[in-house]
Amino acid sequence: MAIRSFSSQFEDTTANRDVDNDAPAGLRQEWVDAVYLVLERQPHGLSKPNEKKLYNIISQSLGIQPSGEPYSGFRYAIGREVSRADWQRFYDLIIRVAAEIPRIFQAEHRQLVNQLLATYRIAWELDDNDHLRRVLPTAIGSHVEAAFRELSQPRFSAALASFQQGMAA
Repeated sequence: MAIRSFSSQFEDTTANRDVDNDAPAGLRQEWVDAVYLVLERQPHGLSKPNEKKLYNIISQSLGIQPSGEPYSGFRYAIGREVSRADWQRFYDLIIRVAAEIPRIFQAEHRQLVNQLLATYRIAWELDDNDHLRRVLPTAIGSHVEAAFRELSQPRFSAALASFQQGMAA
């Protein structure tokens, strides 16, 4: 898992980009609540050391030095820092925190995250490998699949190789 695995896709394209609601404030706060919901289901709940660990991970992933013990508590501090993050970095956090979810709760966590993303009409979803991937409408998805089926034919191998090189770049 790479740090900044989501935002690194946009490093060169966001300098002059003005995007509204790519990570709405409500989505961010509901995501914090979903993370707490899952982590509090552990046998002994979310212990203070684990809550501090979560706060440190989120803060440091955003490039912020965490405080020893935030005045209003870790949950409030996490919500505050998440609300201040650039929209691309918020999606990095979704990926980074997914790595901290205990295996037994990963499917539930993924379902909650994907439900939130869909509710806010975000065209990304968390897959089984904790990567965010674009969600395409069925009609468009079938065209994309058909195009790749066609590109996989031997006569189009050069075009497919060119496309893959472009994606890698």
